[in-house]
Amino acid sequence: HTALALAQRGWNITLLDQHQQIAAEGSGNPQGALYAKLSHRKETLSDFNLLALQFALRFYQPLWSREIDGRAIGQQCGVLQLAYNNANTKLQEKLEALFGEQLLFDSLSQEQASAISGVEQRFSGIYFPKSGWLDPRALCQALIQHPNIKLLTNCKVSEIKESSPQHWQIVTNSGLVKTETVILCTAAAVKEFTQTEKLPVKQIRGQITTIPATAKSRQLKAVICGDGYISPQNSDIHCLGATFDLHNQSLEVIDSDHQENLDKLSDQIPSLKSDFTLANVVDGRAAFRCTTPDYMPLVGPAPRYQEYMEQFSLLRKNAKANIPHQGPRWEGLFVNVGYGSRGLAYSPICAQVLASQINGEMTPAGRDMETALHPARFWIRDLVRRKL
Repeated sequence: HTALALAQRGWNITLLDQHQQIAAEGSGNPQGALYAKLSHRKETLSDFNLLALQFALRFYQPLWSREIDGRAIGQQCGVLQLAYNNANTKLQEKLEALFGEQLLFDSLSQEQASAISGVEQRFSGIYFPKSGWLDPRALCQALIQHPNIKLLTNCKVSEIKESSPQHWQIVTNSGLVKTETVILCTAAAVKEFTQTEKLPVKQIRGQITTIPATAKSRQLKAVICGDGYISPQNSDIHCLGATFDLHNQSLEVIDSDHQENLDKLSDQIPSLKSDFTLANVVDGRAAFRCTTPDYMPLVGPAPRYQEYMEQFSLLRKNAKANIPHQGPRWEGLFVNVGYGSRGLAYSPICAQVLASQINGEMTPAGRDMETALHPARFWIRDLVRRKL
């Protein structure tokens, strides 16, 4: 997304990927649902989710019907978010009161949800008719089909070095790459570089389950999201998931996670329970999400940690101190990480925010939102709270 946003502005982009193909890690799942976590509260995270979802729905509109290398990029089949417990039921009632006239979603009864989804539902829900599922691998391949974008695969970056204020050297397994501008879209691996090792990101393991479609499950016409999700079949396979595991740092696929995904599905859509069992699972995949303490991405210039501590040290004594200086930054170095499980929804708008910063344009998200995404925000908060 970031490469395309800059390429469309006339920049020549080189993508460096350590794998044989792009989207081989967190973006490597065969299907992902396009949705965001809306809230009735007026707060930054809920405002960002609404902005991101509305922007993403417009961005993907011309891509739903396309294919890349014989694979569908996705399907605009709609997304049904279930009111699978009392808390979600109350939340969706408040969302209906707040957004009901904006044509963003439809509130459905249990019977209506069953009719629209094609399979019997246990719960009511809200339905996003303009959304659907995307194949992140195919999507990424489609996004880089631009004459200004060059892809280098099997290119492992071990270090980035500042050789002058306007020049960077990227040390790779195949030699040096020199450039004036570097953007780290490396998820939690951003902490592997000395310039960005202090950024507060962590990785959370998730595992998906793929299982063959049955006569009944082939009737599923929409993505169903609740405590987990299931997408309509693609190439006669369903993708469901995904687990959240804060402690397991292994990428080995395990049966207990498959069972967890199946149990969530059975609890929320009992009509499919007999069709989907552990014995029928054909495959799975584990990967790591990259998250931040406030669940907002880190998007913007890479800040210089030690200089921040010095320049804003007064905040330890006076949280309201006016320090009228732009935060110290690594010139020409930017980060775009921390999407959690919302990469499909967040990445289009974040790419535009970052491209606008790099290109010297007005931000498309507003200054307050740009500040809320700034990579140094946690350092400032921790200085105020005297944690640093």
